Amino acid sequence: MKYAICYNPDMQNSKQVMLELSAILLKKQQEFEVFTIDELNSGVDFVFVIGGDGTILKCARFFSRFDTSIFGINLGRLGFLSQTSSKNLEQSIIKVLNGEYKIDQRMMLTAGDYTALNDFVIKGCQS
Repeated sequence: MKYAICYNPDMQNSKQVMLELSAILLKKQQEFEVFTIDELNSGVDFVFVIGGDGTILKCARFFSRFDTSIFGINLGRLGFLSQTSSKNLEQSIIKVLNGEYKIDQRMMLTAGDYTALNDFVIKGCQS
């Protein structure tokens, strides 16, 4: 399986968690690529997303076109969409690598050319 790490370099601690996750994957001899949130790329089977819900939502929109599973790693705020926190990083990643996880299928919303995981906001303009 080919993994990817996606992180938001503008978020505090995101790069540090990306480096920790990279070290875990290297130690476990796993093939992976690293993307920033603004440089997403297809061709991977599973993506570890480091950040908050906004980062996870952006990755969900992008990777849904390729039927790629994502795993959210929260950096300490609410993180409703994340599966683990940076505090539990190694034990969570080892479970993923061992196949000890369940994929939760989510319905995606589409409106024209736009895709969303959670919701759309339709805003009217007044002249």
